[in-house]
Amino acid sequence: LLSEAQWRCVLRLLQFGTNVRRWLAFWRRRPAEGWPTDGSSARAWWRYACTCVAEEEAKRVCRFRIRWEEIAARRALRQRYVKLWRSNFRSRAQSEELLCIEDTLRVQEILLFRSWPEATGAAAGAAGGLAALWNKVAGGGSSGG
Repeated sequence: LLSEAQWRCVLRLLQFGTNVRRWLAFWRRRPAEGWPTDGSSARAWWRYACTCVAEEEAKRVCRFRIRWEEIAARRALRQRYVKLWRSNFRSRAQSEELLCIEDTLRVQEILLFRSWPEATGAAAGAAGGLAALWNKVAGGGSSGG
């Protein structure tokens, strides 16, 4: 078992390793002119700084992950919205549910969901609306191949 001081030392060592890795990755791209002495070298250093920040931000964004449960919940929400939107006769409760769902969505998502292709005939199977869209794009059916 480690004491608190030992834990802090281990954490500092891990942080040092992370910083050294980052420093080495960015060191290779430093401007060759050295420290800025004129306008062109200052621009090169600003370019270098912006590149470093942009790369760190890109790494941070790439670490963002979506769990399958979130994808499944989003799909269920879309399916429910489309079903409510397409129903010819909506009860008051269904209309209120539709409005509640719309309150959680962005305008772009509402427009996308409303334009979602309707599954018909053979397309009503596993692929659903995407198969209907494909049939529309491909000219109405499969032509062998």
